[in-house]
Amino acid sequence: MKRFCVMAFICIGILSCNGGKPVDVTFDTLDDLSFTQGMRISIEGYFAVSPTVSLRSKSINALLFEKPESKGKSITANIRIGDGPNHAEKLPRYYTEADLHIHTNKNEIIGAGRRVRITGKRYCHGNGDSCYIMVETVEKIRE
Repeated sequence: MKRFCVMAFICIGILSCNGGKPVDVTFDTLDDLSFTQGMRISIEGYFAVSPTVSLRSKSINALLFEKPESKGKSITANIRIGDGPNHAEKLPRYYTEADLHIHTNKNEIIGAGRRVRITGKRYCHGNGDSCYIMVETVEKIRE
């Protein structure tokens, strides 16, 4: 019985940290205040280059829009720089939308305007008016 109780507490602890299946959200439910800091979420959208990107960082902030052509609601997607799966290639000093190259979970290279599903941990500053996703995976969605 003690083993069962210990295992139950471990399972509850893992699930409460949201280390399992991510919560599927939409741009309409993204700002729900019931989401906790660091909660794993999954959302679909279209990548675009952010107008402000730190070129000295180990990650870039791309924008994920609700609709193609940078329309609708958006959220910042923080993506690690690299050339492996789920990474973004480093942007040149003077960049355009065409310079955004993101490697999917299958290491396919996609660019701005491509429909994707990203999964990662959601964080917000202050009262939740400025949120971002620390991207873990990028999946290309077939259109």
